[in-house]
Amino acid sequence: MVNFALINVILHNFLQNHIKWLFILHCWDKGTQFEFSSQAMKENLFLQMWPINQLKLEGVLEGRILSQEIPHVAIYLDMSCLKSSNILRKASEEKLFKQNFHWLIYDPSRDLEKFKVLFKHFNLSVDADVTLVQPNENFLNSAKNSSYILYDVYNNGYSLGGKLNVTIDRELICSREQCVLKQYLSSLHERSRCEHRWFLRDITMRLSTVVTGIPLTAPQNDLLKHLSSIKEKHIDGVAKYGFQYMMILKENLECEFRYNFTNIWSRTEISGGCIGAVGIDNSADIASTPFISTTNRLKYVQALIELGTFRHVCIFRTPRNAGIQGAVIIEPFSVTVWILFGAMLILISILLWWTFYVEFHRMKTVLGFVPSFLTTCLISLGSACNQGSFLIPNSVGGRLVFITMTLLTFIIYNYYTSIVVAKLLGSPLKSNIKTLGQLAESNLDVGLEPAPYTKSYLNYSPLPEVKSFARNKIDYRHDPDSVWMNVNDGLRRVRKEHGFVYVIDAFTGYDLIENTYTAKEICDLNEIPFRPEQPMYQHLPKNSSYREIIKLKLTRILESGVHRRHSHLWVKKKLNCYLSSTFLVQVGLEYTAPLFMMMVVAYIAAFVVMFLEIIWFKYQKNSMNRNSSAMKNRAMNENLFIQMWSINKLKLEGDLEGPILSHENPHVAIYFDMNCTKSEDILRKASEEKLFKHQFHWLIYDSSMDLEHFKDLFKYFHLSIDTDITLVQPNERFVNSPKNVSYILYDVYNNGYSLGGKLNVTIDRELLCCREQCLVKRYLSSLYQRSKYEHRWYLRDLTMRVSTVVTAIPLTAPQSELLAHLSSTKDKHIDGIAKFGFQYLMILKENLECNFFYNFTSAWSRTEVNGGCIGAIGIENSADLASSPFLATKNRFKYVQAITELGTFRHVCIFRTPLNAGIQSAVFLEPFSLRVWILFGATLILIAFLLWLTFFVEYHQMKAMLGFVPSLLTTCLISFGSACYQGSFLVPTSMGGRIAFITLSLLTFIIYNYYTSIVVAILLGSPVKSNIKTVAQLADSKLEVGLEPIPYTKSYLNFSTLPEIKRFVRNKIDSQPNPNNVWMSVEKGLQRVRKEPGYVFVIDAFSGYGLIENSYTAEEICDLNEIPFRPEQPLYQHLPRNSSYREIVKLKQMRIMESGVYRRYYRQWVKRRLNCYLSSSFLVQVGLEYTAPLFIMLAVAYVLVLILMMLEIVWYKFEQKYKNHDQGDMTEYE
Repeated sequence: MVNFALINVILHNFLQNHIKWLFILHCWDKGTQFEFSSQAMKENLFLQMWPINQLKLEGVLEGRILSQEIPHVAIYLDMSCLKSSNILRKASEEKLFKQNFHWLIYDPSRDLEKFKVLFKHFNLSVDADVTLVQPNENFLNSAKNSSYILYDVYNNGYSLGGKLNVTIDRELICSREQCVLKQYLSSLHERSRCEHRWFLRDITMRLSTVVTGIPLTAPQNDLLKHLSSIKEKHIDGVAKYGFQYMMILKENLECEFRYNFTNIWSRTEISGGCIGAVGIDNSADIASTPFISTTNRLKYVQALIELGTFRHVCIFRTPRNAGIQGAVIIEPFSVTVWILFGAMLILISILLWWTFYVEFHRMKTVLGFVPSFLTTCLISLGSACNQGSFLIPNSVGGRLVFITMTLLTFIIYNYYTSIVVAKLLGSPLKSNIKTLGQLAESNLDVGLEPAPYTKSYLNYSPLPEVKSFARNKIDYRHDPDSVWMNVNDGLRRVRKEHGFVYVIDAFTGYDLIENTYTAKEICDLNEIPFRPEQPMYQHLPKNSSYREIIKLKLTRILESGVHRRHSHLWVKKKLNCYLSSTFLVQVGLEYTAPLFMMMVVAYIAAFVVMFLEIIWFKYQKNSMNRNSSAMKNRAMNENLFIQMWSINKLKLEGDLEGPILSHENPHVAIYFDMNCTKSEDILRKASEEKLFKHQFHWLIYDSSMDLEHFKDLFKYFHLSIDTDITLVQPNERFVNSPKNVSYILYDVYNNGYSLGGKLNVTIDRELLCCREQCLVKRYLSSLYQRSKYEHRWYLRDLTMRVSTVVTAIPLTAPQSELLAHLSSTKDKHIDGIAKFGFQYLMILKENLECNFFYNFTSAWSRTEVNGGCIGAIGIENSADLASSPFLATKNRFKYVQAITELGTFRHVCIFRTPLNAGIQSAVFLEPFSLRVWILFGATLILIAFLLWLTFFVEYHQMKAMLGFVPSLLTTCLISFGSACYQGSFLVPTSMGGRIAFITLSLLTFIIYNYYTSIVVAILLGSPVKSNIKTVAQLADSKLEVGLEPIPYTKSYLNFSTLPEIKRFVRNKIDSQPNPNNVWMSVEKGLQRVRKEPGYVFVIDAFSGYGLIENSYTAEEICDLNEIPFRPEQPLYQHLPRNSSYREIVKLKQMRIMESGVYRRYYRQWVKRRLNCYLSSSFLVQVGLEYTAPLFIMLAVAYVLVLILMMLEIVWYKFEQKYKNHDQGDMTEYE
């Protein structure tokens, strides 16, 4: 009889799991087989049916019966068949219970315990996909429906100690037609399969562990302690890094590890060592260390996640014969600066010639001739070379030109000489050997770290430069083995011998170099890649069942930031050069020879260059004249507008947007017919009210087909870059067509009429319209391929108004001087934020390709929203951009909009540690925790008791020479005296007693050294910091304070509602005899901080950090304390509230961010913190404030001793009196 309910259970399960290929292992009758096949064909399932009782168990099931080429198939097995148990055992032996096979096992007996007994020792794994189906006994006799219970079956890993897990899942109700879910019997459906098997608490995974730094014969605890250590990172660096990462994974998996130690990664590319263990040998479940993936290795292992990179580098100090080439003479300025400087000199030459010409012909000066143009060029170039001139103009204007030239060339000359001197005398020299091929051909001596992978790479690499390196640097030596040396010897030779090259793994060497080399030696190092940098991956065996769960765990570790913290602890990307002193280079003929060659070439090229520059100048001048003529011909006109109204009946009084175009939607469309009588007046009205903006999509129809008339009309309209106007004109070829009408569409916009923009009308597409619909006939340009703002990507015809903040120099200074000040990267403490914002704006200007008109102001604002730069782009609307970022507040958002965060505003209090601040008396108790002190005291008491017992035994049993037994107090004195590094005249005579005494001495010696080392380290080895950490504590302290006189500091002090700020103002400013004395310049304030420990100066991080690093020594920087003066807040680039340039500026800034330009620029300007780089230790003079507690302890101890002695005397007298009383009683008794 056909069991339709069971057939539906099978199909329902397979279809729910989206599996199309089925293997049916059954013992059904033909009717059931036919019915199941029919149902499977209807669902487009691929089917193979095998009768279990007729199967032969010889051979391999997967190849002979379950052969397939798709990654996921389903298997149904009926446990009521005779050979079903044998088939299951065979599948267990072949490890077929894996993720590739979805098993649906039907057990009509409903005996769950029997099933568990059968599957208890089967090779199930954590990725097993086995579902057990049993009929529900409550519905066995139901006439219509049948109920089935489904169970999820898996084992975390039978071979690794895992236990069988059978979890009830759901109940299905099945009829003749279908199966439906009745109820969930657990929360299993709420989790994925991996989440259900999230922890592997019952298994012990085999971890192949690499150790090369110590012998494998060492105890396992020593091996694990070595791998868990973060000291000596140059020994087993990669192995330690990977092992400690595995410990993090172990905590997430909650499993145990069994360690298989090996001292090599591999013997060949795929066999032996750690790699062979997880690969071809299959003796480990996971590798403790990451390694490089190769094509051959991926046949046996699978890469999960990148944990780092393998970098093999050649390290050497600059050889004595390496140095700066002749390019140093040209490098001080970029090519653009050289060209601009030359053009400026030629322009000044022209102006001088023109001055002499006017003076001769118009002013009849004493000079009786007009100097030639070549003469004025000679004057100009001579001034650039710091030379004078006997020809000087007589007129005031001419002399101003001459003075301007002199100032310009003087500044350029000083820039140039300063940079050349800095290049020659102030920079670490680098070798010109940059590749392994050049190193192989050089005469430099080479050493290599004796790592197995280095030798393998040299033997098997097919690269010609590697073969040349091995041949020239190793094989041709008298003793090739001498090139192999340990890391310490190799780096010591690199340090001592200039030009000696040592090949090392970056993991091994960088940390050791930073710990042993001086800053000067690190800066003198050259680095060449020995082999291409390659990523290192965490690997598992090729068909590991733990792939998905470990991958999810590793992803969780990545997302939580633990991986990032672990990598920062271990991985160093580069060696940083921190150097304050200069290098001295003797300039010889090899450096000056290019100068003489340049002079010869310059004389040859002088005339050619001069004529080319004259032609270019004339061309540039003519272009400027044409542009200015076009600008003069522009005139202002008016515009019209309409919206879904009868145009000819509209009245133009009042606003159009209010009564006519009233709406509440952010984006509406307007159709406008230009053929009406008042259409042009309405358009002019719309232009006056600036209604051509992105909120309105205009569709303007012009039946006259006169495009030139349209352009003339819209030429002076107030269009902007976000204008959304489409012009529609009928195609004259189809005007009289009876069926279809063709229309041409144009895109209309202006980058900004009020800022000098020009009208742009771009043809877009042709539409073919009939009575029913319109279709695109063809595209007439590439406009459809770009978005609106991509089409309007550049603003070349605009001059935007920029509100520019300058506070350090007067606004009356020439504009060129103001711009030079803002463009400078020197003196970052002067107008730091203003310079940062202005120079970032220059990057934006290059991307926008527009011009700027600068409105200079000396303040950010007068109130929160009025005045200065903020008021200009906000409430006053007199600027289009702000040159400097500023803080965004609720009130400012009414008038401006924030675009991009450019940095943070940090206001801090800087001061050196006061002389009376630092380590308190607790330093003498802090070396050990309370538990250690208690344990140490208890140990000393125990040893004192053992010593007393020793003396007692020696006296009574061994008849020692000592004629008495020392008391317990005496042995306590011996024990505690040993803890204080004191000897004893009482020493046991027996061997056991002396061993006890030696044990006491060793214990107290180690504890004493620990204690003194920690105290000395705390007193002498670390910068002492003040315990003042907040502004409130600073306000209540006695420290003197100074502030930088900047407007926003004064505003913050006046208007802040924070109680600590009010207390700061009251205690540190208002209470001063002369409050104005607290305001001082940055240089003066930082100088006082440097000279007077405890003096506090409030400064902007933009202003102070660069100046501090340039003027303070490393010791003084390390001695600085920092307190936040006000909460750190982000600085944003802002635009006016309704600016039409919001989207284009935002897109440009996103492009700057994505390209990495902003990141590079941000690093150049913004310092997040002051770094303490100090090789020597601080010396703290230990004064009475630290030693006073010791003397107090001594005095208290002596008082206690006297009290105890008095108590002992009283006790002794009491004891004597008691003895005398007892003797008297005995006498009376006798």
